[in-house]
Amino acid sequence: ALVVGCGLGDDAEALAGAGAQVTAFDVAPSAIAWAKQRFPQTSVEYLAADLLALPSEWHGTFDLIFECYTLQAMPWELRRHAIPSLPPLLAPGGRLLVVCRGADDGDSGNGPPWRLSWEMFAPCLEAGLILARFDDFMDEEEPPVRRFILEFLRATEGAVPAVSDSVRAQVAVLEGLRARHKQIVSEMVSLGSFERWGNPSSEEMQAAVAAAGVQAGERDEVARMLDAAVEEDRASGGAAVAAWSRLHVYLLEGLLRGMDRDADATTRYCATRERRQWLRFGAGGDSMPDVNSHYIHHDPDGYAAVFGPVLGVDSGR
Repeated sequence: ALVVGCGLGDDAEALAGAGAQVTAFDVAPSAIAWAKQRFPQTSVEYLAADLLALPSEWHGTFDLIFECYTLQAMPWELRRHAIPSLPPLLAPGGRLLVVCRGADDGDSGNGPPWRLSWEMFAPCLEAGLILARFDDFMDEEEPPVRRFILEFLRATEGAVPAVSDSVRAQVAVLEGLRARHKQIVSEMVSLGSFERWGNPSSEEMQAAVAAAGVQAGERDEVARMLDAAVEEDRASGGAAVAAWSRLHVYLLEGLLRGMDRDADATTRYCATRERRQWLRFGAGGDSMPDVNSHYIHHDPDGYAAVFGPVLGVDSGR
């Protein structure tokens, strides 16, 4: 993680306490000296550096960049150079989190601190980042202050991730089981609503289950088969699980990229959360992602284009 304008180190220490390997910088050498004095046993690497002239070796390095209240302290003639300096620092899959005073487009007011408008962050999108979060709210200060919280993501891959012939069949098994489990869960939720509100007889429920094509105990059996398939692949190196996860991450990033800043916040949050789960799972994490699979509903053609060839079908619908 990288902390921009770290000041006396509180944010950097909080991230380090959460388990991150942290680099923190400030333009003021006196602030860096004070931070080191406050936290003599720290694991944080504190450095004096200029946001407008950052080391080139930092490019593509960080999984998280945290910027809180530094950009809003800079006049526009400096800020317009500072904002574009941040995206190149992110590693693939990395996140840029910004907290600042918010303004309507073109209205920065008097400062410092200045109010930052959404349009000022256009360089992040122009650099290929994806907007994953945009909170616009009034805080609890007296008088209240408008705040923005913005989270940008760097895509993991630019093109559809390649699936090697050696793992294609196993990826197809994993996705087929996942898709069937998702379908069964959806059907059972519908049947649960039917049972709860319709007061059906047992014969009607059996008929509804049969019509839905769900066999007794099938949900648990498919879940067990999916877990076993993951364990089998992990035991042999996890190549299929990694490829499977990359495909889902790619689709979720496509969904997020297609949303504008005013898109449904719940869908954006769930898609971002699921993306993060797939990244962890593909890297060896133990928890199976919550497969909401929003992109199947929002972009079935995109899903078909990615998973159709893997599943050996022309359409993934």
